[in-house]
Amino acid sequence: MKHPFPLVIALLSLLFVAACGGGDEPPASSATLAPSSAPTAETPRVTAQPRTEAALRLVAEEEFETYASGDYGGAWDLWTAAGKKLISRADYERLFELCPAIVEGVPFKIEKVRVSGTAGVVRASRSIAILSFKFAYEHGQWRYVPDRSAVADYQRLRKIGMQKFVAARKAEGLCA
Repeated sequence: MKHPFPLVIALLSLLFVAACGGGDEPPASSATLAPSSAPTAETPRVTAQPRTEAALRLVAEEEFETYASGDYGGAWDLWTAAGKKLISRADYERLFELCPAIVEGVPFKIEKVRVSGTAGVVRASRSIAILSFKFAYEHGQWRYVPDRSAVADYQRLRKIGMQKFVAARKAEGLCA
């Protein structure tokens, strides 16, 4: 027995397009329907996450586990658009290749999550420290917001270049 689900989705899509159609344009006939806006291999569908503490907790867990495991590119992927403009994914990965994190592999433990509109704060412990991390709800997704210290570091990196930046971090004892 075939399931009618694809047919129902197609009909609902047509109804949605008709309801949202352009005001002065004549209705499209079945022969002149606009191309489908359904996701393709090139445009994956991104499901909106709820603006809840539970959803934020899941994203924070993913961000922290990805970062702690050394998958820095994967961690960068979960940043806000503004954060991604500070440093490219390739440079972020290269930074940790040249200057490994001292506590790589040490997991985070989420202690508390708070949501206020499109802003979220996650309090997490790691080793002996308790830290607060900001997240922003952006385009239907919770995204990590680099803190002021990281912003200053990435601005400095752009100014002096990767090699000098890494040399300075090593001199300060900030690399493993």
